[in-house]
This record gives sequence, structure tokens and C-alpha cells, in this order.
Amino acid sequence: MRTSTHDIGERGKRQTRSDNATNATREAADVDDFAKLARKLNLHDLSEVPIAQGRIARGALIRCAKLDNLSTQEWQTLLGACNFGLIVDLRTPAEIPQKSGAFTANAKNAGIPCATVKLPLEGLGLLMSKWQRSFGPAWVRMRRKLWADPLPMFKRMYAALVLDEGNMRMMKRFFDLALAPRDGAFVWHCAQGTDRTGIMAALLLEILGAKRADIIDNYAACYAHSAPADPRPQLQAAFDAIENAYGSVEAYLTRGVGLSPDDQQALRERFIAQ
Repeated sequence: MRTSTHDIGERGKRQTRSDNATNATREAADVDDFAKLARKLNLHDLSEVPIAQGRIARGALIRCAKLDNLSTQEWQTLLGACNFGLIVDLRTPAEIPQKSGAFTANAKNAGIPCATVKLPLEGLGLLMSKWQRSFGPAWVRMRRKLWADPLPMFKRMYAALVLDEGNMRMMKRFFDLALAPRDGAFVWHCAQGTDRTGIMAALLLEILGAKRADIIDNYAACYAHSAPADPRPQLQAAFDAIENAYGSVEAYLTRGVGLSPDDQQALRERFIAQ
């Protein structure tokens, strides 16, 4: 029995449709895998936030939680969706697992194309240590009381975090790294991707021209802790501390952090897509 050109063409069309359906299914699975991983990592692209002029470049500024415990397959999923250029780890040395070699190996096995820079910001641990020294033996009782109503504690922590001189020096290095030439996204994280990561995201968004209400809403949407129920007041406490001490966020960045107006403009030029 002879096979006509028409039959071959029809089989080819059926095969093409089958291949397209397979590819579409695979792509949908990849998207689903990444969505699940993004939720696990509290991963957010700052391009989600509107700004006054233009828009933040998609995939250029990414915030997330710690990346220690990713398998090779999870790294492959992550790198298949995000073009990482540099990862900045805001945790202190005490927070980073000593046995992190396996995690580093998984990232290398997945072909991670970038380096990680450790840039420790003191957060809740800074405040807890100061209070423990102040209260002495009464600290255990005080700690239970603080955690029973955590919002006042977190508000004080946020104010302390942004005004700590050591932290401000690290913030300057953070912005310098954001401006450094590189291919791919600028990525930063702490442990949960909430407090220190959220404050650095908020300062970046202020520089890029987002409204304060949108900045605080984005922070709340990325909040990974179970308490307090409404975390917005604690980020507002950081802004209040900055404005009480320096008059404005811009003055804080210039005089406190040491980020010049030219550098702030350079960040806008780099990360805003017209």
C-alpha cells in the first residue's frame, strides 16, 4: 500500500499538534513548579510595585527568603525562571548553617551563574541582645511578655535596625552592589525574606519613586511571620524613626547611609524601564 504525500502531511500535522500540546503541558508544569517554589521562598519581583514614572524593570530586583535548603532540581527551576546576577545574603554569620556545603553544591550542580555576597544586617537579634543585657535574670519573664504582644517589640526593632550605624554602613555596600556592573538580577535575602529584606526593599522603592502606601502594602504582602496580624505599623515605625532623626528618607540615605544624590539617580536610571 502506497503512502501519499497527503498522508505524510497529515501525520506531520498530528505530530506537530501533539508536540505542541506536550510542550505546552511541560511549560505549564514549569510555571506551576516555579509558583510553588516562589511561595516557599517568599520570592517577589519588585516590578510588582507601581512607581510614579515608568515602571521597575521586570526581573531586575528580586527579594526572597534564605536559599540554603534548595535541592539541585529546585535550583534548576529557580534559575530557569529567574536570571540571577548577584545574591546578597543579609544574615549574620550566626544565622548561616555551618553545614551549608551541600546546599552550595546543589546550586553549583544546577549551574548557578553568580556569586553570593555576605552583607550582615543586625535585626531582631541586635535588639534582643541589648534587652537581655539590660534586664539580666528578668529577661526570661520579659521575653514571654514581649512575645505575647509582639507589635511594640517589632516596631522598636525596626527603628533600631534603620538607625544602627553598623547597619547603615552595610546598607551603603548594599546599594553599591546594586549599582555594580553585572548581567542578571540583583537578588537579596535574609532568613524569612521579611524584616531586613523588607526594609531594603522599602528603601529601594522609595528611591525608585513608589508611593509610601504602595511600599507598605508590598511589605505586608511579603510578610512571612504569623504575628503581628497587621505588620504595616512596624515598617511605618522604621520610616518614622528615619524621618524623626533625619527629616526625610532622602536625607537619611544621603547623610546617614552615605548614598549620594547622584548614586540615587543612578539607581533610578538602572532599574526603571521607561
